[in-house]
Amino acid sequence: MQDLIVLLHEYKDVFAWSYQDMPGLNTDIVVHKLPLKPECKPIQQKLRRMRPEMLLKIKEEVKKQIDTGFLQVSKYPEWVANIVPVPKKHGKVRMCVDYRDLNQASPKDKFPLPHIDTLVDNTAKHSLFFFMDGFSGYNQIKMAPEDMEKTTFITMWGTFCYKLKLNPAKCTFGATSGKLLGFIVSERGIKVDPDKIKAIQELPPPRTQKEVRVFENSMGCVLGQHDESGRREKAIYLFENSMGCVLGQHDKSGKRKKAIYYLSKKFTEYEAKYPSIEKFCCALIWTVRRLRENGPMADPID
Repeated sequence: MQDLIVLLHEYKDVFAWSYQDMPGLNTDIVVHKLPLKPECKPIQQKLRRMRPEMLLKIKEEVKKQIDTGFLQVSKYPEWVANIVPVPKKHGKVRMCVDYRDLNQASPKDKFPLPHIDTLVDNTAKHSLFFFMDGFSGYNQIKMAPEDMEKTTFITMWGTFCYKLKLNPAKCTFGATSGKLLGFIVSERGIKVDPDKIKAIQELPPPRTQKEVRVFENSMGCVLGQHDESGRREKAIYLFENSMGCVLGQHDKSGKRKKAIYYLSKKFTEYEAKYPSIEKFCCALIWTVRRLRENGPMADPID
């Protein structure tokens, strides 16, 4: 552990403690471009109302980013979007922008994204973990000059566009376990993040027939299935627009059972219109294939 501390001190310059510590990537390496479909016309959103206390936080963040050089005033922009404030911990606000109109007008990049369950599986079973978070990563790559004004957003104080290291407050080194994409990963394996199931754990039990019916409807349909050993049990939960799967295992005594794997999937627009029996088939096939890909369908773990 002492060697790790020495290493972090040696490379302390990779950490950004404020916006001023972020020079951004060299434009000779990369710039962010926003190509548009020729048939799409520019859209200018009207200014939305916000609570006074939220406006003060947004004004503070805008001023901070202008002073740092992330933003510049935009004059006569064709594309205009609204700010969407997202509350963060400790009373802070993440300043997001509603770029849905711009995204629809921009061609989609076909770069493949990794499966979350594959990432989690590959991370578990290690003895030490290092969690690192990019400091305001969105602002690390600068915008191409000709595309800057497409990022324009509107405020009560004018319109602005984007010009365009690691955040030490969110970094963890040498941990024996930690949160990753909604799971707790450790040397022992994978567990559900308690924060993700807190609402279910604190849900009061139904007390009337009406409450029971409401609870049953919200739970959807359940399909149970055992493997050849009789120790593994797969439960598939079907809802109107999504499905979930829990793979459980009994101990050798057969008296205790614990969950060892989780899967979930949002139905596509077409799958959501399937009748119940076809949804069952769709869910069953998808679950078996995914479990086979990731290995938990092997022999029971003792």
